Amino acid sequence: MELRKIELNMSEIYSEIGLKPPGALGHEAADKGLRAAGSYTAKQAAQGDQMAAIQHGGNRIAAIAASESRGETLALGVSVMPTKLVHMQVRNSDRIDIFA
Repeated sequence: MELRKIELNMSEIYSEIGLKPPGALGHEAADKGLRAAGSYTAKQAAQGDQMAAIQHGGNRIAAIAASESRGETLALGVSVMPTKLVHMQVRNSDRIDIFA
């Protein structure tokens, strides 16, 4: 008698809750870092342009400080995880009985 073999593919569930292979995590972290660096560079360039425009008068440093001091709004949500299904494959069997 040959034993049944059950294979569970939970890669989508692991990915959904943040358990990813090291390579994928590294790529995501690198992408996030590049986006953050680009965003920060653009922000600093814009602030530099504002400070350089002294001919328009006003207190540019105070205006920049005021815009930086506003807090960010955080959105909160509740979800049940996982939302993906486990993929199950049974080999070496014509039939499988599943009891709940």
